[in-house]
Amino acid sequence: MKLLSWYLARHYLPFQRGQYAISTMAIISFISIAVGSFALALVTAIMNGFQVSITEKMQNIHPQATIYSYRDPIAFDALKKALLKEFPEVNAISPYAISHLMVQSDAMEDDDVPIVAAFKAIDPDTESLVSSLKQKIIQGNLSDVKENRVMIGKAMADTLGVTVGDTVTALYIEQPTGKQKKVTVHQKEVVVGSIFETGIDEYDNKTIYSSFDFFNTLFPDQGITQVGIAFQPSVNPESVIPRIKNYIKLSVLTWQDLYLPLVSALILEKYAMFLILLLITIVASMNIIALLFMIITHKRSDIAILRAMGLSHSVIARSFILLGLTISIIATLCGLIAAWVASFILEHYPFIQLPDVYYVSHLPARMELSIIVLVFLLIMCITFVASWFSARRVRSINIANVLRFEG
Repeated sequence: MKLLSWYLARHYLPFQRGQYAISTMAIISFISIAVGSFALALVTAIMNGFQVSITEKMQNIHPQATIYSYRDPIAFDALKKALLKEFPEVNAISPYAISHLMVQSDAMEDDDVPIVAAFKAIDPDTESLVSSLKQKIIQGNLSDVKENRVMIGKAMADTLGVTVGDTVTALYIEQPTGKQKKVTVHQKEVVVGSIFETGIDEYDNKTIYSSFDFFNTLFPDQGITQVGIAFQPSVNPESVIPRIKNYIKLSVLTWQDLYLPLVSALILEKYAMFLILLLITIVASMNIIALLFMIITHKRSDIAILRAMGLSHSVIARSFILLGLTISIIATLCGLIAAWVASFILEHYPFIQLPDVYYVSHLPARMELSIIVLVFLLIMCITFVASWFSARRVRSINIANVLRFEG
């Protein structure tokens, strides 16, 4: 009986001569499902590309987790020893000290305002173990961050009009002591030792890296206030961070915690766009209902003869369900192949540029097997329901009347 259902489904394929209306409706249904699956898969891949690209960028400049002390400086040596002993999941640790200053250069115009930047002390030897900042350097090396040589972002270098080896002026304020009410702005000449580019404007134009020795000459009372942590490759940070928090009684945050609105927006956009396009695909799949209704109406005499020969309703209905699924499968596969090709082109040939407001410079697309499978299964479920609903009309055909007046 199953083979008979397949035979009937193939026999009733609506691409035959003399059936112009049905063939046209079949082509419309095919194109609608193909375009729907294409749009659903491609937009999901683009939203996934945004999420993956931004995640990779943030992970490149941020450690997997960062310990924050908002009051007293961190006793780094003691903390490092304790963490490496108590938590074998921890792979590397690197200290940070952060303050703020302003920088200007001789190349700037007289009416240009100095750039306010975060001034961050790092250990070049351990920084490469907890982040990918080293890979973001486009001029110079991480080892050049020493003495009075600093590392700045490309956007800041362009604004200041400087390059590696040039001198800029740092304007900073010492921390007030006691009841001191007046503050004095000090100047310090620093040399651009290297230049990095992350693609994120707030870092490329607002961050300066220096060595701890030079940082302490400007801010001697600051101390270490942050510690970056890198975990073993097989470790899930979310399972270890709560234990570290309970052990050291300090704040431990990931980059997702620091950019929670950004993460929430990416997730919301991804699922909202998927839902909207899924509804559009559902509407497109409804053409299958109209198509099968037309075929069933056109083949009423054939159905009546088959029923008179003893063929059950379920076998005939199954043939129409298989017919709808066949059209849907071919159309969906065509749409998914087209979406994969478009995604491949966008990923390897990024020709669509985005404004600076985005964290990425070009439109990203990251197609994954899970997206293809999910879209395919969803469309198959929708088409199956639509085909099943249409095939139920077979039961409403009056065999006697059809054989008498149309047979």
